[in-house]
Amino acid sequence: MKRVLSLFTVIIAGISLLLSGCTGEVDRNAELRESLKATQTSLNDTFNEESCDFSLVSEYLRAWAESSDIDILMSEENYVILENPATEGASGEESTTFQCSINTTDCEKSLETMATALTCLLGPETHGDLRLIVTEYTDGQRIGARSVPASFLKCDNFINMQYSKTTSVYTSGPEAVTCTMETPSSPEEPAYEEAYRITMSIDKYTDPFSFDKSNNYPNPINVIGSMLAGAQSAGKLFEVASFSSSSIDSYGPYKATATVVINSSHVDSFMSRFEKSYENIDDKFKDIDAGFIYTMTPVSMPEKVLGEDATNNLISLMYTLNTGICYQDEDSGLIQAASYISSISTDKKIDIKVNVRARNSESLENLIKEYEITSGLCDISYSCGKPSPVWASSPDSDLASWFSDRVPVESDDSVVTIKQYDNDYFHMKNPDLNMISYTFDSSDAKRVLVNVTDFLSREEQ
Repeated sequence: MKRVLSLFTVIIAGISLLLSGCTGEVDRNAELRESLKATQTSLNDTFNEESCDFSLVSEYLRAWAESSDIDILMSEENYVILENPATEGASGEESTTFQCSINTTDCEKSLETMATALTCLLGPETHGDLRLIVTEYTDGQRIGARSVPASFLKCDNFINMQYSKTTSVYTSGPEAVTCTMETPSSPEEPAYEEAYRITMSIDKYTDPFSFDKSNNYPNPINVIGSMLAGAQSAGKLFEVASFSSSSIDSYGPYKATATVVINSSHVDSFMSRFEKSYENIDDKFKDIDAGFIYTMTPVSMPEKVLGEDATNNLISLMYTLNTGICYQDEDSGLIQAASYISSISTDKKIDIKVNVRARNSESLENLIKEYEITSGLCDISYSCGKPSPVWASSPDSDLASWFSDRVPVESDDSVVTIKQYDNDYFHMKNPDLNMISYTFDSSDAKRVLVNVTDFLSREEQ
């Protein structure tokens, strides 16, 4: 740690000298370009391994801020907030917050983005309040964005920055909606003899809209539902007493539990179905390189089970409901719409929630109609909320239009649509946040810097 810190302290001293020159001799854009180059070199020399520790990133940011006359507003375990106050006479100008995340398990690309974000924070000669929020992203968990207090998300303009091979600007996230499927549980006395509890648990923080092979976690609700559907189609006699799930915020369900009552003569064959399901899940988790718990254990006999019709309707829905990647372009492989079962409960009635995301309104409406048909075939009532973007820029601001006029909008190799990103969590904390997402790589960093600087200076042009 000391060796690395001493290395970037020397390089940051060079950055400080670059920014201390007289603006009469060197124009501001030239200063910023030199600062960007020096910061890129500093980061490359400091973090020369694939992974990095966010505490070391925080140390770097503190040293950089001190050498650049930038304030550290807050430095916590999973995020750091830096501030460059408005220049003299510009306190009434719009405030702008930049944000980027550091993927600590694969940090090279996100450090490229941070170099640009840090340089943007230095701003033009005259500017309003500027902030930069740097958050930690690790093992699929956006723990930094989840931890940032809402009080730091109040600003006129918010520019999220992300790595992508293609430079693009996004003025809103995917279209999203939550659909509900319900039916009476019609409880009855158990007709069979042996009760078992089937439970599956995975990591508490998984992105249900990530379909990368190494991060595509099975949904515990689907796993148990599919196993029950397979057992029923194979003629196994059983009843469902309960089916429930647990989740955190907008992450996928991390636990699902079903209690079943099985005909005693079918227990062994039912257990065989479970063991086959377990083997399939075990194979999937070898690709994910993560742990899971999937058990089937005997329990006391429940007083009630779901009625026969309710059980059949539930299992039929589990079998036919189209979730995961729902629509995908055959030629490009681009995901058009995706969904996941976010919760299930049979406490007072059978209640199933499905969260849907789509790249466009047409795909979303098609999937909504498909779910309506599926629910009707399963004799289950269906309702859907009002679709809306997961996050969006404000129509009352020129933030989106200004950048859209200068940067390509929403390229086909989208990194923002469908998947969950930091933007999702910021919007939940401040629904009025005026936000865009700017994606690029280091080869276009200078152009990004020019665009941002011009935007911050637009009132003086």
